[in-house]
Amino acid sequence: MTKQPAAPVCGIVMPISLTDEAHTPEHWAEVLSMLEEAILEAGLQPKPVWIAGETNIIQAKILKNLFENDLVICDVSTLNPNVMLEFGMRLTTRKPTVVVAEIGTKLPFDTSSIKTIFYEPSLRHSAVKLFVQELTDELLSAKAAQAEGT
Repeated sequence: MTKQPAAPVCGIVMPISLTDEAHTPEHWAEVLSMLEEAILEAGLQPKPVWIAGETNIIQAKILKNLFENDLVICDVSTLNPNVMLEFGMRLTTRKPTVVVAEIGTKLPFDTSSIKTIFYEPSLRHSAVKLFVQELTDELLSAKAAQAEGT
């Protein structure tokens, strides 16, 4: 029996702790679940960038994953400074990066030209389903472009 190659890894960059009254750890857990669903639908392996087994130093885990993951999704909804720094570092790799944000997020001028997929802050089920499908399609497109070397 031949061993199947592992699915490409899709890193996730996003806040996980309280950022304001509307963005609690529970809110971010729901967003993470939504992102993971789309990643799995695209045939990829979801992996938050802060997770790695080789080191206990979180910054080292994040840097390793930002530079090594096949694709990365960045949720820039609250313009969290850590997320924005990690987003910038990922862009230096010239590897596929998909940007997502809540509807109403005012994107910074220097990143506003990058395609962003928006989701409803309410995380209503019907809206989440539409977002997951759009994100899945974008991930499949990025995966295909990477395979073609474009």
